[in-house]
Amino acid sequence: MRESIKKKKQEVERMLEISKEFNNIIISNIERIPANKMKEIRRKFKDVLKIRVMKSSLIKRILESKGIDVKEVEDVLKKPCALIFTNEDIFRVASFFEESKEYTYIKPGQIVEEDILIPKGPTNLLPLHIADLSRAGLKVGVEKGKVFVKEEKVIKKGEEITSEMADALQRLDIKPIAICLKVDLGIDGKNKKIYKNVVINKKKEIEKIKLAYAYGINLATNINYLTSKNIFTILKKAYLNAYKINKALEK
Repeated sequence: MRESIKKKKQEVERMLEISKEFNNIIISNIERIPANKMKEIRRKFKDVLKIRVMKSSLIKRILESKGIDVKEVEDVLKKPCALIFTNEDIFRVASFFEESKEYTYIKPGQIVEEDILIPKGPTNLLPLHIADLSRAGLKVGVEKGKVFVKEEKVIKKGEEITSEMADALQRLDIKPIAICLKVDLGIDGKNKKIYKNVVINKKKEIEKIKLAYAYGINLATNINYLTSKNIFTILKKAYLNAYKINKALEK
């Protein structure tokens, strides 16, 4: 047996042995994760995650050995990936990753993943940068000795960034590229379920809950459904209605 094949087989066997200690497997794209950030992530989550950067072919072998249909993961494995073992809930891990997110500048040739807003208003740039921003198609002027963006501009999702626009965004200190691991694919070993593109943003989810709560209380109040949260509002409304009726009857 060739030495390289032997080493690959040993690596697969070693990972399979390690995987026995964990319930869940996560595959995460590491294409844009710098080495220093990856080191930081390993250190931060060392107690809950076992992270191993591997070739896609080895990851496939490990998953096949655990009885997982690799057709489910082929799209994810087209890019460099990390194989992650954990006993934490997959959605909780997604939340961990979201909280550790950082942002960096976009480079020429990169495709915009989410709309980028360049707001109208003052900047900290000196007038000598007007030409640089104008080359990117921004409408700019000078106010109080600094560059002023006259019109907001939105770079749409899916657009390719030109070198001029990349330079302008960097000068404006706009960092639209998120650097963090994601749960591109999560395999729940206990429930035998596969989850794709799991993103948990605590702040957004809490805002959704607050909004749903407000809508619920508003609906309950409008249909006079009493709860401990709206009883005083409904009693006040009933009192005011009774007062109006009484006034009307007195005329």
